[in-house]
Amino acid sequence: MSSTAPKDYTTVIVYINTSPGPSTRITTAAHYKTVTTIKTTTDPKAPKGHRQPDAHTSYYISGAKPGYKVVVDATVRIGSRSSSCTTSFTPKK
Repeated sequence: MSSTAPKDYTTVIVYINTSPGPSTRITTAAHYKTVTTIKTTTDPKAPKGHRQPDAHTSYYISGAKPGYKVVVDATVRIGSRSSSCTTSFTPKK
């Protein structure tokens, strides 16, 4: 996570360390209080100025309930194999 306590109207980035290839599919699901936002990527590029992870997804924090822990599930699928993990962030005003 680029931040575990992002401010409202900022972007938080979920970094995924893997070796992407043509059959790699990376899915993240951010579970907010009232909605779940799902994103899929295979993008191996990191934002400028950050350590180069293998992949990332970003979530713009806009109106998320401050103090509510947002759990993010990440799944990496390569061919028939998959692996998953969980992280979180708590938005603040």
